[in-house]
Amino acid sequence: MLKLRDANVLIIKEFPNKNISISSLMLSLGIKQHKIIHLNSPHEALNRTFHGRFDILICDQSFRKNTVKSQDLILELRKSKTIDERSTIIMDCADSSIRDSSYYFGDVHLKPEDNQRDISVLIRKVFEKKNKVWPLLQRNDIECADEMEKRYQFFEQHYFEYQYDFKLNRAHHHLVKRELKQATELYGALIKEAGKRDYSLEISLFLNALVLNAQSDDALELYNKFNSAKFQLGQPFDEIGTLLMLQNGSIQDAYRLLTRSGSRWGLSLAHQTSLALMSIAAGRYDDALVHFSSGLNTAKLINRDVAQHTLNYLFALLMLWMRSEEGSGLYEKKFDQVVKEMSRHKLTDSESQHLALIQLHAEFLTGARQSAESVLDSFTRKLDKVSSVAKIHALFLSTGLSNKDNLTLIFDNLLYHDSVFMFEPLPPVCAALVKRIDFKQFASDMKRFNREKVAE
Repeated sequence: MLKLRDANVLIIKEFPNKNISISSLMLSLGIKQHKIIHLNSPHEALNRTFHGRFDILICDQSFRKNTVKSQDLILELRKSKTIDERSTIIMDCADSSIRDSSYYFGDVHLKPEDNQRDISVLIRKVFEKKNKVWPLLQRNDIECADEMEKRYQFFEQHYFEYQYDFKLNRAHHHLVKRELKQATELYGALIKEAGKRDYSLEISLFLNALVLNAQSDDALELYNKFNSAKFQLGQPFDEIGTLLMLQNGSIQDAYRLLTRSGSRWGLSLAHQTSLALMSIAAGRYDDALVHFSSGLNTAKLINRDVAQHTLNYLFALLMLWMRSEEGSGLYEKKFDQVVKEMSRHKLTDSESQHLALIQLHAEFLTGARQSAESVLDSFTRKLDKVSSVAKIHALFLSTGLSNKDNLTLIFDNLLYHDSVFMFEPLPPVCAALVKRIDFKQFASDMKRFNREKVAE
């Protein structure tokens, strides 16, 4: 097992901790100075190459005055394999009451009231757990479910102090595999366990399992009961509540809940995109532009997926342009300006597909409509690779510019290309939204707009 003194440490902090010197804390744990890298922003961490993974990540709960959430940073670091599930994440929290979604990514939380001695003991304990328990739970070398079951039984007998972690890992595995009866039983058992003050994540995952088991009504009823309870739950509970309201057809309620959650906790990139998509579904294109703009600004701050978020912004801009009577010239000028900015980005194949949709939509609005059928045919051939926002955009356009086959393919892909909401929120949000969007009204608006352009 890896020793704490041999750990590689990545520190990403904008400001020093007022009460605990992070560098001194690491040195007091026996970690060697040359194994510690200290950076001042998420942008620095995401735009340099590391030669190996880090065993410990220390980061702020949020950056840039809460405009960049550590959740987005951690997910990007995982994608690049800079950290993995064995890495111990130490999160520096300026306020111990802020339980945003990022909070639940942390293994150890540094709070203003903490002292260095207690934190040192906790870090040692968590580091040992992460490096002892997680390797034992790797399924790469296990050929069948029976072998995994025997391993869990062995763990229960020999690693009693890690029971909670084993159950949580096991529940996640069942949830991803859609073994929903087993998942709900385990999450239910975890919620009932004594000694834990915050069950926000476990409750949210339990409700998510019910949703996947086609028990959305039961999940909504339980959500309302938990919501009226005296104990306070964190932002993941707001997230699952948003999905349940969307599935119940209450787009406005879902929008209000996530907006209120953002005012209290702040918003991750996924939250901003979800709010923008809800705005599109509700026909509030000016709100969608604001939320996509916020997402674009965050993407620029961490220099990740900037092209994709620019395309999302253009989607909302085109929808707003199409509905505007007086400001069409202004929106067209802004559109041309942002499209020129796109030329600076090296686009992926999926981003190129979305850009083709963007240009098709703009050509329609300026009366220079080209072959819509070929663009949408090409798009549908690569549906599994394009973003959720691009699919929503394509679905709008296909209602008035393409054949029914394309529309059906895109609709079915959005409806059934599902995922576990608590791990990957956008596909379930899109699946709930496409059932509520009035595409016929959009197609009617397109025909009206086209007649007006012909008349000119």
